[in-house]
Amino acid sequence: FQAILSFDPNNLTTMGIQASIDANSITTRQSQRDEHLKSDDFLHADKYPTITFESTSCVLAGERQYE
Repeated sequence: FQAILSFDPNNLTTMGIQASIDANSITTRQSQRDEHLKSDDFLHADKYPTITFESTSCVLAGERQYE
């Protein structure tokens, strides 16, 4: 996997996260379950080999807590 975290320490609400994961790296230590998760029933790993995530916002949710 690869992740990038960017933020201004004076204003954490500007925080952003981008992550990418190789879908074929998923492992649960159960080979049949792993193959099922990678199949078209779930991840479609053959068609979509990379799982990506990018945050859209960061809000103060409490003292020193952000969502």
